[in-house]
Amino acid sequence: MCRWILDENRDSFYVDILDFNGKVYAVDDRGRCITLETLDLSLNVTEVASPLNVEYKRSFRKKYLAESSGELLLLDQYLNAYSNEIDHDTVSGVVYARKEGAVFEVPVYFVVYKLDTSEGKWVCIDNLQDRVILVSPDCTYSISVNDFDG
Repeated sequence: MCRWILDENRDSFYVDILDFNGKVYAVDDRGRCITLETLDLSLNVTEVASPLNVEYKRSFRKKYLAESSGELLLLDQYLNAYSNEIDHDTVSGVVYARKEGAVFEVPVYFVVYKLDTSEGKWVCIDNLQDRVILVSPDCTYSISVNDFDG
């Protein structure tokens, strides 16, 4: 995962970027979302959503931006971290290969938020309707279940 810093005085870093409705959006590891625009050879940064108001543990969460049905979404992925002493995920029962001293992150669940531009914050949603969001470390993709038989 690529991480970059726009302000050296901050203790967070940006973890995902997305072109949405003709603007470039970036989200940091705490959920703060900004737009980036170039104006006369300078970079204009505008905050569009404040950080999430949830308990913060950097090493056990990842954030992804996604577009779905014309809305900008933030996917907040919660992880369990296991060291080489544990050889399987107790939730799914999947066995993982272990290396000496390695720590493995196992996805547990996602919390999904949509951007409320009028309030400048993320709003938690509990239903994606007919949408499915596919997530990988490199991209997110939203599809409708109605596009597939069965």
